[in-house]
Amino acid sequence: MIIKFKDGTEKELLMLTHADLRGAGFQGADLRGADFQGADLRGADFQGANLRDANFEYADLRGADFQSANLQGADFGYADLRSANFGYADLRGADFEHADLQHVDFQGANLRGANLRYADLQRANLRNTDLQHADIRGANLDFSCLSLCCRSFDIKVDIEFAKQILYHVSKLDFEDNEGIKDAIRVFSNSASVIKRHGLSKV
Repeated sequence: MIIKFKDGTEKELLMLTHADLRGAGFQGADLRGADFQGADLRGADFQGANLRDANFEYADLRGADFQSANLQGADFGYADLRSANFGYADLRGADFEHADLQHVDFQGANLRGANLRYADLQRANLRNTDLQHADIRGANLDFSCLSLCCRSFDIKVDIEFAKQILYHVSKLDFEDNEGIKDAIRVFSNSASVIKRHGLSKV
């Protein structure tokens, strides 16, 4: 395979696993089922590429661009994806278990049924992202942006995330004639986010 890089150079590679592909350009390429396990793909450009069922396990993908790419069923387990861009990408059924997704842009992406268990999603942009039936149990979503719309229905969460949401609800300033805050106080005050960030109980 001939790989073109952003500096204009080209390189022929027989294997993609553990390869040095920093800044490589794969725009619009058909890479269905490609194996990039352990590869260094920092700053690589995959815009509009077909990467269905591709393997990116343990790859370094910091700053990579996957805008509008087809990544259905792709495996990003344990990958480093800090500051990557998945804007409007198709990520249905993708696997991000234990991936580092800090500061990742998922705006407009389709993550239906994706596995995000134990992923680090701190400060991730999840605006207008379809997360229906996605699994975020054990994930860290501190300071992330999650849309309050039907696209966030049926997300599979753990009890800690549920407590964190209830803690935020209890911090809202509203006329509580129905005793909602009293009903959820025990749960919201046991949220681990309180200790993690030195927050006050309600």
